[in-house]
Amino acid sequence: MQIINLNTLMFMNRGKGFYIAIIFLYSVLGVQAQESHHNIKLGVSAGYENCFGATKKPSQVREYESAYDDYFSCGFVGPDQTMGIFHASVQAEYFLLNNRIGLSSGLRFSQTSSSLKSDEKFFYWKFGEENVTTDYLRIQKITGQNYWLGIPLEFRFFPNRRDMWVQHYFKLGYSYNMLIGSHNSVSFENAEMNKYASDVAGQIAQPSSNYSYFYPAFGLKIGRFKNDKHRFPWINLEFHFPGVLFAENVSPFFKKNVNIGVGFQISVQIPLGTNVPIGHK
Repeated sequence: MQIINLNTLMFMNRGKGFYIAIIFLYSVLGVQAQESHHNIKLGVSAGYENCFGATKKPSQVREYESAYDDYFSCGFVGPDQTMGIFHASVQAEYFLLNNRIGLSSGLRFSQTSSSLKSDEKFFYWKFGEENVTTDYLRIQKITGQNYWLGIPLEFRFFPNRRDMWVQHYFKLGYSYNMLIGSHNSVSFENAEMNKYASDVAGQIAQPSSNYSYFYPAFGLKIGRFKNDKHRFPWINLEFHFPGVLFAENVSPFFKKNVNIGVGFQISVQIPLGTNVPIGHK
C-alpha cells in the first residue's frame, strides 16, 4: 500500500529573538571558558522518549461492525496511544562544587510522531457531507509528525567524591519546545483514494505551539576530566524515567494533557579551557 507524505512545513517567527540570544550567550561562554580556565564541556546528544496515554479520536473517525455485511464492517482504533520523541541537542555544561554538580543548557531539535490505525484492515473517515449524502474513506493509518526547536535545562550530580573512568550520576532535566513545522502521512485501504490524501490531512487538527518535557535520569559517565596535561572527552549513557509530558495538544491523537514517558540519551562532550578532576581541592 502506497503511503503519501504531505510536506506542510510551517516555520514560525515566534521566539526567534530568544533563540538568537541563547546562541550568543553560549558563544560568549565558550570564549570565556578558554580565557578563564573554567571547567566547561561542550557536547552533542541524541535521545528518544516514548510517551503513553489515551487515544483522542478525531470527530471524522467512524468505527462500525456489521454481523450481516462484511463490506461495511471495519476495525476499531485502539483506546491506548503512544508518541515517540526523537531529539538531538548541542549543549554546554558548567561544573561547580568540586566538579560534582553540572548545569547545562543549549538548543534542542525534536520530532514527535504518533498515529491512528485500525486493528483490522481499515477504519472509516468521514470525508464530506452534502444534503443527504455522506462520503467516507477507508483508511489504514494516519501518522502525524511535528518538528520543534527547544531549550533544554539539565542538572546532574555525581555521588562519588573522586574522578573515575566510569562513574554514575543522577540528573533532572527539563525542555521547553516550540513548533517549527509539521507534516502528515495517510495510508488508504485502496490506493486509488490517494488523491484525497491532502484533503484528509487538512481535516486533522493542528498541534499546539509548544510543549514541555520533564525527565529524571540515571546515567553513566565514561571518561575523565584530566590526566596530567591531557584532557579527555566524555561519553554519557543515561536512562530517563519517569518522563512527564506537559502539553495542551502536542498531538491531535493524544487525549490527555499530561502523559508519562520513558527514554534514553547518549552524548559526547569535549572540554573547553583547563579542566581539573572531579573532587579536586
